[in-house]
Amino acid sequence: MDERIAMSSRSFEMTARLIRRALEGLDRSALLRRVTPDSNPMLWMVGHMALYRSMLLGLLGGDRAACWSDLFERGAGPADESLYPSLDELLVEFDAITLELKARFEVVMVAELDAPVAKGTPSIDGTLAGCAAFLAFHEGYHCGQMGLLRKQLGFGQLVG
Repeated sequence: MDERIAMSSRSFEMTARLIRRALEGLDRSALLRRVTPDSNPMLWMVGHMALYRSMLLGLLGGDRAACWSDLFERGAGPADESLYPSLDELLVEFDAITLELKARFEVVMVAELDAPVAKGTPSIDGTLAGCAAFLAFHEGYHCGQMGLLRKQLGFGQLVG
């Protein structure tokens, strides 16, 4: 595995563990709670990260369609809570995307990693490798939000 993608792969593994830990003990009410009217609930953050993992998977040659993209895309406003999938449904999709992504990381070629991504695709340097690195950082950002939100909701700290 190319070292550039290996670092991103390890970051995705670490954030997957943090996401699971952040969700421990939360019921649907807590998963959908917003600390301010315009903030995102915990369930949205998980769906958002799954959506971007599926986007990266597609860029790496996978063909899994993104589920619930209208609910979890960047800038999506608050939706009717009944429209959100259950946490179990979301985690099944997240785990399937993660397994496929890990498999693609193992076989992606250097030339693919060096290829430019389309304008507007998030990337540190405009390449596919840079996109993977950016999205690994993106997940760390949202895991930090989840840790803060978990604490604000009274469920204790995420790490430490």
